[in-house]
Amino acid sequence: MYKRLFVTLVFILGGMGDAMAEYKLVWSDEFDSESLDESNWNRDAFPGVDSGNYELQHYTRRPENSFIEDGNLVIEARKESFKGHDYTSARLTTKGKQEFKYGRIEARIKLPRGNGMWPAFWMMPAKDVYGGWAASGEIDIMESINVPDHIFGTIHFGGGWPENVYQGNRYDGPEGKHIEDFSTDYHVFAIEWQPYEMRWYVDGELYSIQNSWSTKGHPFPAPFDQEFYLILNIAVGGRLPAPPDETTEWPQRMLIDWVRVYQTDNQAPALEVLQPKSDSKNPAGEPISFKVEVSDPDDNIDRVEYYNHETLLAAVKEAPYAFDWDAPDGFYHVKVRAFDEEGFAVTRKLDVIQGKGRAQAPFGGTPAAIPGQIEAENFDDGMPKDAFLDTNVLNEGSASRKDTPVDVEYCGEGGYNVGWIRDGEWLEYTVDVAEEA
Repeated sequence: MYKRLFVTLVFILGGMGDAMAEYKLVWSDEFDSESLDESNWNRDAFPGVDSGNYELQHYTRRPENSFIEDGNLVIEARKESFKGHDYTSARLTTKGKQEFKYGRIEARIKLPRGNGMWPAFWMMPAKDVYGGWAASGEIDIMESINVPDHIFGTIHFGGGWPENVYQGNRYDGPEGKHIEDFSTDYHVFAIEWQPYEMRWYVDGELYSIQNSWSTKGHPFPAPFDQEFYLILNIAVGGRLPAPPDETTEWPQRMLIDWVRVYQTDNQAPALEVLQPKSDSKNPAGEPISFKVEVSDPDDNIDRVEYYNHETLLAAVKEAPYAFDWDAPDGFYHVKVRAFDEEGFAVTRKLDVIQGKGRAQAPFGGTPAAIPGQIEAENFDDGMPKDAFLDTNVLNEGSASRKDTPVDVEYCGEGGYNVGWIRDGEWLEYTVDVAEEA
């Protein structure tokens, strides 16, 4: 005989396309010469284990690992004995030679394929203005892991190891069409890096937007308000990929047709939400009235957009850009975004409680069965401080529970992680416990 006992568990978690701007080409390398242009690129040389990612290769300056061929920069990873390592590869950077702050940065690349492959096109700060990694930031324009049926675009930031955090998205292909293999053809991987927003593209398709980040002790938009340099490399093995195995063919090549950087004189708009304030309570039966203050150094404001979670509520194109929303009782995670005519944007986020808010209830309406497995992302529906507590709205996740500020990310095989966890944050789970009498 069993009795049904309904309880609430509290987990205490501690520790850890818009209009195109008028961009102008300011720098490029088309790789049309006979040899690598050393006014643009450095060849790094060090054992991959020193990267902090437990990589298996040794990066070398040898022409066997990086060279120009048929109008491409070729980065070649090899299985060979070299200075105590079983693999070699190359890592090229523009540090001290070509460094940039803001712009559209893109490259046309054909990826390698195989277990153990970790190719990347990314950026690191020219100077650690805000402290060591990742307090001064890292921008990953593209990275691929093992068999390249998808890629990632990510930013890293925070307070320095181990307080660093990251956020980003994966790209599988155009909507409704999965790309099975990024190694069979070239693709253009790009980022538009603006003062208050970053946007990732593959072959011109926008797939990720990030507009909230932070670094300890400095105001937004730090740390991404400094110059960064470019990096191209293939790592072998390491923290994320599987190690090479008998299926991995050698050598492995990443082919880079060109790298280009565009910039514009346009400046980003400014936005302040005057009403309502975040965490405010709006009376039942009354519309939520938004009042904003918008300005732009170039005097070309285009519109202000209002979102409930990810759903567009209104796009207001005339000053004073106010908006009244007849919302039913509930808890709302609202975004307000101001755009100028060249697509530069600034975003502000706030939480608003309408009327009685949202009553706490089991996720999906049914308590989780115990004994059984509770998925971390299936915490109770409800409001902050009742069903969950997320102490930093800037660390918004990008998957699953987008209707709350709790940070949830995709982790493969259809699953999700609860991430970016800070001291004092917690989640509640209502469960159905079977107890033998």
